Amino acid sequence: MHSNIRTNRAIALALACVGLALGPSCQKTEPVKIGFVATLTGRDAELGTDCRDGALLAVEDANLEGGVEGRPVELLIRDDKQDWSKAVEADQELARLGCQVIVGHMTSSMCEAAMPWLSTSGIAMISPTATSEEFSGRKDHFYRTYTSTESLASVQAS
Repeated sequence: MHSNIRTNRAIALALACVGLALGPSCQKTEPVKIGFVATLTGRDAELGTDCRDGALLAVEDANLEGGVEGRPVELLIRDDKQDWSKAVEADQELARLGCQVIVGHMTSSMCEAAMPWLSTSGIAMISPTATSEEFSGRKDHFYRTYTSTESLASVQAS
């Protein structure tokens, strides 16, 4: 349940980013493509499928409200299979397909795999569940909607 809430926030942030980038003069016939990458099979698949379901609901709600700048939103879903090379392949494919933002990855290890490509791609990535402190304080295109493990531990300890 909590991962769905965080995924909805990530989709909302992705939609806002795309809306700002589009501006009012964009062609209103083509769908806005948002990528989604998670582990959907194998280890950690439960987290990935829960987040995917939350993302699908968020996109459905966005489309019921008129999409982004009048354009429908299309969610392109890929499975990173909890494998470093598959994670990067999925991200690159989504970029080739025209996604301007990717919601994913769901685990810190898959986000770490994506970082070298992400830093040169210009694509924004928003993770609803990555918690590694490693991603804090960087100036890159990676965002998360959940706090780091270190910050969470500090709050819980006080």
